[in-house]
Amino acid sequence: MDRILGKLTLVTIEHYTDWFKSGPGGSWIYTHSTLNYVSHEYVYVGEENNSGLQETYFHDHISPSHGGSYNNHENEVVLEENIYLDLSNTSKINPTEELKCFDLTKNAKLTVYVQQPKENTSEIYSSQNGPGHAFIGLEQNGIVRQIGFYPISSANEIFVGVGIDYNSELRDNNNYLYHVSISKDITSSQLTSISNYIKNFPKTYNVNNFACTDFAIKIGNMGGMGLPSTSVSSLTFKGRSPGQLGQEIRAMNSDGIKTINKIKNNSPNKEGTCN
Repeated sequence: MDRILGKLTLVTIEHYTDWFKSGPGGSWIYTHSTLNYVSHEYVYVGEENNSGLQETYFHDHISPSHGGSYNNHENEVVLEENIYLDLSNTSKINPTEELKCFDLTKNAKLTVYVQQPKENTSEIYSSQNGPGHAFIGLEQNGIVRQIGFYPISSANEIFVGVGIDYNSELRDNNNYLYHVSISKDITSSQLTSISNYIKNFPKTYNVNNFACTDFAIKIGNMGGMGLPSTSVSSLTFKGRSPGQLGQEIRAMNSDGIKTINKIKNNSPNKEGTCN
């Protein structure tokens, strides 16, 4: 066998798909990239050098209109698939059926639960809990319900994440992880207003304009919680986030009206039935 003098370079190519959304005047605006696969190949690069193996990385983007092949493009945003819709352990609900057991002539207890992307931080997204979640709970004389606001289950996770409108739906959030919560007793009048709002919930989900955190803040403030509605932003997101809301609730203290819980737990299970 002949001896081959020279250098082999390990070429690693990351193959991406670029995603765009429609902009003004028929233009297309780059939003993010998703990694499809990674390939590896050894390439012989010359006989005069036997200095050993080296490795070279390239980006390969399917859409050459933004950055071209084998190049990082400016302000690149690489997102994983399936990070915006965690529908595990949840089921779509009919709000009228879900709330029919509550007596609107009596007081109740309202809770806003927040699962932060990364516990006790205002981060918008993390590998631990994705973008997080915020939802509400209602309790009255043994009747317990937990409700969250979602895009329809058939929504494309990537398009949800970059702010495309989808029809919305309500889902139960029983036994659902949260990191911080705020609870308050509400009057029969407040319960009636909240019940009517939930039964006629907003029909459009947009992660930037009205998503789960907005839903929880809206209902919390209908119950007199005084929750802030602070917008945060990243390259692809500008809106209210569970991370920020969670930190703002953490900054509050329990008093004679509101109870703040800063120890993570799971929300209660659904309890109570009626005819």
